Amino acid sequence: MKLTLTADIENALIEAANQQGTTPETIALDCLRQRFASQKEAHSPVEAGSSLADFLSDHIGVIASGEQIPGGACLSEKSGQEFTAELLKQQQQKRL
Repeated sequence: MKLTLTADIENALIEAANQQGTTPETIALDCLRQRFASQKEAHSPVEAGSSLADFLSDHIGVIASGEQIPGGACLSEKSGQEFTAELLKQQQQKRL
């Protein structure tokens, strides 16, 4: 399907895309999907072995650290332990 947009809609899409750091096409598709896609499609069941990031991929931004760091950065591993260690360090430095 091909849609012809009026200048005001095209300009609004371009402005929104620039503000969000994306493309006008993505903005338009997201708006149309929210307005017209059935709720059944929006809440499709999760496939076995998929992650929370896979489930939420249409709703959140997800990056693969392997694109920037060979082998990936593993940023979500041991995050609780690292947070606790940082709190203890700040407490020892009397900054907490």
